[in-house]
Amino acid sequence: MFIMKQIRRALFLAMVLAAATALAVPRGFLDERVAYIGPRDNCKFDELFEVGKPFAMTDDTAVVVTMRSSVAGHASFFWHYDGKDRAENAGNGVGFDIEGGGRWRTYVLRPKSPAGGKGVVSSARLYAYPANEPNASVAVKSIEFARRGVAPFDSAKADGVVFRMKSDEFKYLSLNWFAKGGAADAVPFYMGFTTIPDGREHTYWFDLRNTKERITFGRQHWFGTIHGFCVRANLEKKEFVPDGFRFVRGIPDLPADPVIRQVFAEDAIPRAGRPLPIEIVVRNYGTQPAEGMRFALENLPDGVRVLDERDLAPEGVVAPSAGYDYIRDDYMPNGLPNERRFRITLSDPGRAVEFVSKLTLTAANGARSEKDLFVKVLPSLNLAPQTYPAEPKPLDTGDIEVGVFLFPGWKRHQFYPAWDAMPERKPVLGWYDDTLPEVRDWQIKWLVENGVSYAFVDWYWNEENGPSVGNYWFEGIAKARYRKYLKYAALWCNEGAYRHSVKDQEMVTKYWIDNFFSDPQYLKIDGKPVVGMWALNMDRALGPDGAKSLIAVSQKMAREAGYPGIYFVSMHGSVEKPEVFRHLKEVGVSASFEYYYAASRKMVHGYVDGAIDYSVVADDSPRHWRAIRDACDLPMFPSVSTGTGNLPWHGDRGKETVGMSPAAFARICRDAKRFGEETGMKRILLGPLDEWCEGEIGYPNAEHGFGILEAVRETFAKKPPEGFPLNYTPQDVGLGPYTKASP
Repeated sequence: MFIMKQIRRALFLAMVLAAATALAVPRGFLDERVAYIGPRDNCKFDELFEVGKPFAMTDDTAVVVTMRSSVAGHASFFWHYDGKDRAENAGNGVGFDIEGGGRWRTYVLRPKSPAGGKGVVSSARLYAYPANEPNASVAVKSIEFARRGVAPFDSAKADGVVFRMKSDEFKYLSLNWFAKGGAADAVPFYMGFTTIPDGREHTYWFDLRNTKERITFGRQHWFGTIHGFCVRANLEKKEFVPDGFRFVRGIPDLPADPVIRQVFAEDAIPRAGRPLPIEIVVRNYGTQPAEGMRFALENLPDGVRVLDERDLAPEGVVAPSAGYDYIRDDYMPNGLPNERRFRITLSDPGRAVEFVSKLTLTAANGARSEKDLFVKVLPSLNLAPQTYPAEPKPLDTGDIEVGVFLFPGWKRHQFYPAWDAMPERKPVLGWYDDTLPEVRDWQIKWLVENGVSYAFVDWYWNEENGPSVGNYWFEGIAKARYRKYLKYAALWCNEGAYRHSVKDQEMVTKYWIDNFFSDPQYLKIDGKPVVGMWALNMDRALGPDGAKSLIAVSQKMAREAGYPGIYFVSMHGSVEKPEVFRHLKEVGVSASFEYYYAASRKMVHGYVDGAIDYSVVADDSPRHWRAIRDACDLPMFPSVSTGTGNLPWHGDRGKETVGMSPAAFARICRDAKRFGEETGMKRILLGPLDEWCEGEIGYPNAEHGFGILEAVRETFAKKPPEGFPLNYTPQDVGLGPYTKASP
């Protein structure tokens, strides 16, 4: 066996050495100023700048803005090509969030489409939007147009990039570039990756040919002449060149570098009274397989030990790096090819205990990795085993009805971006399959026993295939044992490039009538079945009266089917544009709502590097509800934000709220209840509970336990004489896990 291993290793090394041929080293990193705009002490909302030296915009051009603002908000920067009218120049811009606090901040901006160098720029315009503060001050120190990034080179001469990096914190970064010479000429491309936050230097290799398969659904990104190649931290609007940065041909020869990516308790809420399985995720950043791995755990509490010492010396290897790092828009059942999951089971602590243990990994080649394991074991609930979740005991919330938004898109492999980077989000159901009726019954139980009585569930449709994009929730609810306890309505996600037409409207309405409206559990208001709409984008497809005419089609069909009509509830627009609300009423919408608060509004205080403190959301929510109420006399469903954090899906192009907690969430709940009592708006909506990769989370999970749901019942529900129902997990009664192999 040992000889065969050595032969396989020798063959692999020979392949690597043969593949990693000549280096394609770029000529250098450009940083050449081509135009400069001097300081302005006080900038108005719409400030025009004359460029002293007209120049031609190219694919290497970055805009470097150094400015300060007393209040955080948003800004947009536009440049104007000579000889082109306003409409032709409308797309020549880039938007960015600005930081408050009055300190100087430099933003390196990469235009989305610099028009391939066509046209001469002689003027530019800055629009600054400090967050609704009329007395905010904005000053500009300088604006530079600069050639930035690696000098242009032929993609045929480079297959990948290698560099060294040391990081003390986990960050999303990306490789950015423009490619010229194909159908997608001069479009910005990128390949995301994450840092290894252990304070040690590691070598990163990325196969840029993988961009075709890994991040773009088969669309080639590595072709022609490459311009403006750089490493970016998009959340911070910064660019840099790591140490040892070089391009390579083929596969470089990099020694095995196994790193402990994650280590955490397998149960989202560990309790005394049962063994404590620990999951370890190891990723190999080298191009040689990692062999001979050994684990060690230090500082375990008294009485806690590893049940099987063989788990500390697992057999097998961790495969070599595949040339890419984290998965963004596609999913894999078992993680990356160069990733392996291990389990070490600790003995039952026998008591509630909280501890930090150091996990050490060593490999045969001497590579070493360390990571702390944080575990909080709660007291046992001493519950008897069950064969199925117990019958729910719904709570009474009086005049106020509490609802939730839900996203029905989960099977085990689709959780990957979250479990890869944020295991603290792990649901107590595990990384579950959303089609399973027992999953639905647990969720119904937790909702109604914490004061929730109805749900708007994301529902997707297209003309060719009907219901689409994983409508798993509806599959599960159809067979759920406890479905009678929860009302639901479809939230029609007619967003993005949805193609509206009269034919499609007739088809989608017929589906609602045939499959939803006759269900006794389908939500109705004033006898009308309720349908949520993501967007009123029918006008964009069919002209000024598009929304009004298509909604009329649905209303006519519903009445012909014996219903008094449909109660349409639509997402509303910006409170700064009251005409949007007037339009909702004109086209026949009955009420408005908001899916989530913090991520949907750019005009908000406090954004810093893509993040906003949740306390800002809590402080501002009542003002926001009042502004919506004042903008239109339509009924509204006040939205209680569960935060946001879409970095698992969007990497360093995402946004997040930080500091979200059950206590802060409870504060918004109390404000929403007060607002409802004052205004008579008695239907409250909680932000999504199950956007695991987008960060709007309220279902019980490893980070907050049942805290979010318990804040709801403490605020809205009447406490029964016997007390609130006990919240517990499937593991507490010997049930689960709820995963199955994906097709």
